Amino acid sequence: MNTRLNKIAAVLAFIVGTLSILAGGMAMRGWSPGYFVLHWLPVYNFIMGVLTVFIPAILIWKIVNTQCPQR
Repeated sequence: MNTRLNKIAAVLAFIVGTLSILAGGMAMRGWSPGYFVLHWLPVYNFIMGVLTVFIPAILIWKIVNTQCPQR
């Protein structure tokens, strides 16, 4: 695989997870976006954001760094 594309995928996974953590955290602390939000959705959003940051983003980055150099 192309290491540049893998690095881009890892960075995008990290960004999406971080934004999910921020949005879920703000909603759990009482921030109102101006429309109806299901009560369980911010908790789900926060948990999935944490899992996205710590599992796919880190694993993709490690896979990129442990691949053999291409000739």
